[in-house]
Amino acid sequence: MDNNLSTDKQLVSSIRNTEWIDLSTGHKSLRTSIEEQIKSACVEENDTSPIMVKGAFGIGKTATLHYMFHYAWTKLGVPAFMLNLEDIIVEIKKHLVENELEKLQNKD
Repeated sequence: MDNNLSTDKQLVSSIRNTEWIDLSTGHKSLRTSIEEQIKSACVEENDTSPIMVKGAFGIGKTATLHYMFHYAWTKLGVPAFMLNLEDIIVEIKKHLVENELEKLQNKD
């Protein structure tokens, strides 16, 4: 499959209501914090820092990202996109080469 993605298969998250089950108070705290950040950025249009999801293999990063995607679309009614960082980096490098740039300018 030649689609310039980093994997042979493309996973697509469908837009539907999902139920998130908090496994602990820590999970609940993380979920509510992320929900508040998404609402602040996407609904209230506040300047916010990007959310980074990182952790060990199998800890639930992808499940968390899928939940955030669903939450934005179904609960807040705002568009959300799931992008692979590796794919973004490839596109940025291509843009730099095509435009003979050494780095991207920080423009508003």
